Amino acid sequence: MTTEEDGMAKRRVTAMLEEDDISALMAIARSRRVSLAWVIRDAVRLYLDNGQMPDSNLGKSSDARPGR
Repeated sequence: MTTEEDGMAKRRVTAMLEEDDISALMAIARSRRVSLAWVIRDAVRLYLDNGQMPDSNLGKSSDARPGR
């Protein structure tokens, strides 16, 4: 599915996230009074704009992240 908001084409994607991560994202959304989708889009944009991909974690499960 492709939609356009603010002149930018968007496409729906599906991702499996851990329950703890979803809860944290939902708390952020509630505190900022925005949708969960908005928080996820903003997080992805910030990650991509940072320009640094954590090569050491690519291809590994989220269980391998520090603090998990």
